[in-house]
Amino acid sequence: MRFFLLYFWRELGLPPTVAMLMLVGNNLGSAAWTIALQRLSLRIGRVSTILLVKSCGVSLLVVVALCPLQDPRLILPICLLRSWLMNSTLALSKSVLNDYVPKRHRAKWASLESVNTSTWAGEIQPSS
Repeated sequence: MRFFLLYFWRELGLPPTVAMLMLVGNNLGSAAWTIALQRLSLRIGRVSTILLVKSCGVSLLVVVALCPLQDPRLILPICLLRSWLMNSTLALSKSVLNDYVPKRHRAKWASLESVNTSTWAGEIQPSS
């Protein structure tokens, strides 16, 4: 979301208040999608849910990259939806990891996952 906000400000001329509203919307939407995906995972499985949602998120990123969208009414919802999709699978990923990693190694893997999510600069990742 960080770089998208800069793009919205510099290229589309959106005011900083819209950026702050997007950050709030990003957090609320990610929480809602996390709950919805947990319910979906009960039907189709956690890994299938993660793959489906991440594929949709990447597809939306390709749409944003390849389509010259200059209208904020089009690009803002697409970017928010992409961010919600990409951020909402974190709990499912952790549960899959914990199912397959022995208890004595979970702290090591959790720390590696923490480094991965905190150093990725292209997106705001929720910390847990």
